[in-house]
Amino acid sequence: MSGHAKLAPSAAHRWLTCPGSVALIADIPNTSSAYAEEGTKAHTYAAWLLNGAKPPVPPADEEMISYVSVYTGAVRRAAEGKLLMVEAPIDISMWTGEDGGKGTADAVIVGSDYIEIHDLKYGMGHIVNAEHNEQLMVYALGALDLVETLVGEVKEIKLVIHQPRRDHLSEWTISRQDLLKFGHIVQETAQYALICNAGDGLYPSDKACLWCPAKATCPALRMEVEAAVFQDFEKMSPSGPYPTPNILGLVETWLTAVRQAIFEKLQAFEPVPGWKLVKGREGNRKWKDEAEVEDLLKSLRVTKGDSHSLSLKSPAQLEKAGLSTKKWAQVAEHITRSEAKPVMVEESDPRPAIEQATVEEFDLIG
Repeated sequence: MSGHAKLAPSAAHRWLTCPGSVALIADIPNTSSAYAEEGTKAHTYAAWLLNGAKPPVPPADEEMISYVSVYTGAVRRAAEGKLLMVEAPIDISMWTGEDGGKGTADAVIVGSDYIEIHDLKYGMGHIVNAEHNEQLMVYALGALDLVETLVGEVKEIKLVIHQPRRDHLSEWTISRQDLLKFGHIVQETAQYALICNAGDGLYPSDKACLWCPAKATCPALRMEVEAAVFQDFEKMSPSGPYPTPNILGLVETWLTAVRQAIFEKLQAFEPVPGWKLVKGREGNRKWKDEAEVEDLLKSLRVTKGDSHSLSLKSPAQLEKAGLSTKKWAQVAEHITRSEAKPVMVEESDPRPAIEQATVEEFDLIG
């Protein structure tokens, strides 16, 4: 992981292709997500396995154990008889010029005259390829400085990306000479990125903007979308020509980011003209404890034909099974459902807006 570095390896594609994004996101707080937390958990478990340690707390489910084991098994096979560094701290400050610039490579394997950089992508999202992958190439530059003090000059570097949940493995080898050419590009671009003023050096693209925290408010992206809508889209007809994948990707990325930004403002009870939050649908009904319901149905002498198909019927199915009102009332006490989540709608929607709870209301709840 790269902490809060401005020029983090994990964001290398963004700041290398859009150096102005570094200044644009400077004041945006770092946030996490359930997906990021799941990825961190998978990486922590993988590190324990590769280090031969017993994890103090196992992953929450067998699925993670299975998928992470695919990755760790492949790394172990590749590292047999070689030096393996797990969660290796990589100093990249020489290349980025950022004080304390660093990253953490998931696994580095050191051979006699080569190194391998292995990276685990645990998510189910986009397929990621190793060829010309900027994140791994930046790791490789930092690893080169470290490894060559141990084994002498390295001739080539293999980059490997593991995506076990997508059944995807990507490998690519680059020579030391070509990696150093890339390093010079990193140095030049990083120098510009660190001195760039907000609003300068912005070059939107579907890939660079995808994970950028500032995409909802980026002026360059907004202008790119406006140009696409008023130029490319107005030329469309039922038979084409259609916008390119890059243009569609940019528009989709911007629209999604703007909707999310509006939603977050509404959640914080900040007014946004034309929008409001209302309660959505509650989750589907389900049994709190199926075993307890089955015992209750037996005591009420409800036949298996009424209460089961191959397994216990759902609340919706059982409600239609013809139970008496009295029996159904007892069974219904065992139903639960998730709360309705807020939904963003137009201000003209007839549903009442969700209002912020007052201090008095919290006192009543207590």
